[in-house]
Amino acid sequence: MSQNKYVRLLLDMIVFVIGTVLAKAVQFLLMPVYTTYMSTEAYGMAELTNNLSEFFLPIVTLCIYESVFRFTVGSSLKKEEIISVSIKIVSLSAFVGAIVLMAGNVLFHYQYAGYLYFVLYAYSYKMLIAYYVRGKGKTKIFAASGIVNATFLAFFSYILLVKLHWNVEGYLLAIGFAYTASMLFLFVGGKVYSDLVWGVEIKKIGRELLEYSMPLIIYNIGYWITTMSGRYILLWTKGASTAGMYAAVVKLAAVINMFQQAFYAAFQLNTSREYESTEKETYFTNIFRLYSTIILIFGTITLSVSPLLAKFTLKKDFFEARVFLPVILFISVIDCMFCFYKTMYTTFKFTKRAVPSMLLGAIINIIIGSVTANQYGIWGICFASFLCYASQIIYRIIDVNRFVKIECNWKYIISSISLLLVQAIFLSKGSLIAISGSFIIAAFVILASMLICKEDIIKILKRCKNIIF
Repeated sequence: MSQNKYVRLLLDMIVFVIGTVLAKAVQFLLMPVYTTYMSTEAYGMAELTNNLSEFFLPIVTLCIYESVFRFTVGSSLKKEEIISVSIKIVSLSAFVGAIVLMAGNVLFHYQYAGYLYFVLYAYSYKMLIAYYVRGKGKTKIFAASGIVNATFLAFFSYILLVKLHWNVEGYLLAIGFAYTASMLFLFVGGKVYSDLVWGVEIKKIGRELLEYSMPLIIYNIGYWITTMSGRYILLWTKGASTAGMYAAVVKLAAVINMFQQAFYAAFQLNTSREYESTEKETYFTNIFRLYSTIILIFGTITLSVSPLLAKFTLKKDFFEARVFLPVILFISVIDCMFCFYKTMYTTFKFTKRAVPSMLLGAIINIIIGSVTANQYGIWGICFASFLCYASQIIYRIIDVNRFVKIECNWKYIISSISLLLVQAIFLSKGSLIAISGSFIIAAFVILASMLICKEDIIKILKRCKNIIF
């Protein structure tokens, strides 16, 4: 298989790092602002409300944005019909959501209901337009939208939190305004307005789009439960302060998760083009070897500098949570590395098969977290998360290999993961000896990883050099 495909994947990853995760990187850089100008309780409430928007996103949109991308990349449907029907569906959802909001506000008197609605639907439209622009291949516009989102997030966070001291409200409005600015940029820059056909019928096209996306509703809800339920369990068992500290530390794991999201987006795009190739299994095997190596190297480096990350980002009462950061980063590394197997379900349009593994992990996370959080607090949630991801990974590896064979160097992978776990435990101790041991482990993992993929790395670097020069 041509090295061009590997280089294209690498370049797509760079684009999606800018377009998809730059805003989250800015949120990471803004952590000193959040932890300085917000209390642990206020940050906990603000972040939990923001997290609710991620929970409701697949429900209110019916995950139609996933179909928009997959069918725009390759299907018999016209792209104009795809985006027009999808916008109608989300707009209908927004109308119904407004009615539900007013009724719910009367019944439950949730203080931040209006802010939740604004963030949720700004996020919904932004995701829809972004996935469409990405599917059309307008990668530069997509990447630039990430810069727009990040810029406005930083600007409004500074104005609303630092200058106006709006606290929870300012935090949520900054996120919503940033989503809106990014969506408008995509809508105009991607010339989405010129593709809209208002006379198109929803029923026929909508049925085909929803047949693909509906199973992903359960999947995405399960994903939310997997990643977010620990915060709410801590809120119920330990209070908003502990939940806020945990949310702040988990936010730092975005350093790892940004690569997962970028790889997922880039690999999904490339495999959607290539999955009918007779050489696809060789391609998938080579990509997993390279990807897992990169994640292990980046993961061990990030773990090594985690004490500095904590010192830079966690201020005042938040600094107490620094001991949890290495273990949470380790769990993120494991999830990030094996997200490769998640892409196989969407690549082969087996979205229904993606659901059981996610539900399995979600159930384990809730049960173990609920049992352990009251006594062990954040450590209990960490343990639940580890068991959750481990169960999902094992299930997906077995299931995916039933329809596509992916060869793995398991001795190298398991040995490296074990070393990273030891490294995380050392760093949680916080002593100088433990930190020194961590750097020794990192050096060993990096050296072994470079030797494993030396030939692949040299080939790709040569190809990149030829393209650039």
